[in-house]
Amino acid sequence: MRIAFLSAILLVSATGAVLADVTVPTDLSTRLRGASRTVVGTVAKLEPRMVRTSRGDELIVTRTWFRVEEALKGRADTYLAVDVEGGTLGDISMRASDITPLVVGERAVVMVEPTAEGGWRPHRRGLGLLRLSPDNRVRDLGVSLADVRRVAAEVK
Repeated sequence: MRIAFLSAILLVSATGAVLADVTVPTDLSTRLRGASRTVVGTVAKLEPRMVRTSRGDELIVTRTWFRVEEALKGRADTYLAVDVEGGTLGDISMRASDITPLVVGERAVVMVEPTAEGGWRPHRRGLGLLRLSPDNRVRDLGVSLADVRRVAAEVK
């Protein structure tokens, strides 16, 4: 009886630890609500550079220039420069595990938040970059650009 009780406690404890480590995906409305600006745009230019963080780490950050097609939330100029972690500088490449690298010509819904330096970065890192397929579907999310527009209008 005592062994069964201890086994049950261990099982509950282990299950709690496993459940605490599960990442809950952030829904689209939460992402859009939290972003300062959201645009639909096409990657026009990539400018990788080395930056030093406040902790002294050196990272490659790529200033990604989007040609803005449409503003879904906030003000939008013709171009939006977004600093995306990762990229290739010379023969050195760095990739953030939660951010898929963008390429020139790729279309995306871009949700951004301001940086301390006065620029823009993806809101919630890779979750703020929704890549669009040629038929205006959001890759890996199962929704269309029309769905994103509808949700963006609801959360403004």
